[in-house]
Amino acid sequence: MTTIIIAFPPSAGGNHLKNILTLDYNTALALYNKSTTTFHTQPGTNLKEQSCIDALSIPGLHILHGHFAEIMSYQKYVDQIQDKKFVILSPDTPNDRAILRARQKSLGQNQTSLSAEDYFDQEQVFLYEPFMYTRYFNTPMSQIMNISISEWFTDNIDPVIKRLNQFLEIDLDVNRVRQLHNIWLTKARL
Repeated sequence: MTTIIIAFPPSAGGNHLKNILTLDYNTALALYNKSTTTFHTQPGTNLKEQSCIDALSIPGLHILHGHFAEIMSYQKYVDQIQDKKFVILSPDTPNDRAILRARQKSLGQNQTSLSAEDYFDQEQVFLYEPFMYTRYFNTPMSQIMNISISEWFTDNIDPVIKRLNQFLEIDLDVNRVRQLHNIWLTKARL
């Protein structure tokens, strides 16, 4: 069965995407209604070593998610996964990066000595481009889907849902996803 790997920069809504793909609707709705700004279903880092081991040893659909460095930390496992598809949330444009900077500011996240602008306009742009995943994880381009931040942080999520359904060969309930996305987007407003 397929392993879906969601790669996303900080504050880009990667946990939200993971929730849409993994949580049953009622569980997700309860999480979204109680949360104020973040939608992590587990504390700590996103990707865990055991999740990678499970994807290699337990038959079925697996969804791994994390920032590039988290995924790269487990490259030896990710490379061994035969049937994998990457879904990347990408800060491709200056508008995408402006959305991420605004979201980080609204979350009160501390900035390092590098300004957020430098960080997103330089390093982050390259870490979330499909060519990085073909090069470092031996994945053909046909197994990589890219979602720009600006199309993720929008009211009209229908085109993204349609693309996810086609790419992942699944059948997400558009109305339920739209409802969860609207709750998330309202709380994530910049």
